[in-house]
Amino acid sequence: MNIIITVITPDPELCLDLVAGNAPDSFVTVSDGVRLKYENTRSVSALSAEQFAADIITFVLERCDDIAIGILASWLYDILKGRKADLHIGDDDEVVISPEAIRQALMKEKNK
Repeated sequence: MNIIITVITPDPELCLDLVAGNAPDSFVTVSDGVRLKYENTRSVSALSAEQFAADIITFVLERCDDIAIGILASWLYDILKGRKADLHIGDDDEVVISPEAIRQALMKEKNK
């Protein structure tokens, strides 16, 4: 079971907070026994009426239990709350930045 977690943000500091100085294909430790594989960061930009630039940060959760999902949901919420970011878990559309919505999206993907 692999769960793809994607964060899209124009905030370079958020990108640094999420990856915690790790290189792609390494692991970001969320808590004891809970870690995410940091896949990559892609930068995108577009010129239109407004200039747009964002980083797309991708993680993979390789295995977890219900407790780990709760810890991960809290960790993601703590980092993302109040910041400009879109969160996608698995094939879902944008996930609301709340502990419960994040936990539900993770559980849905885990139980597929």
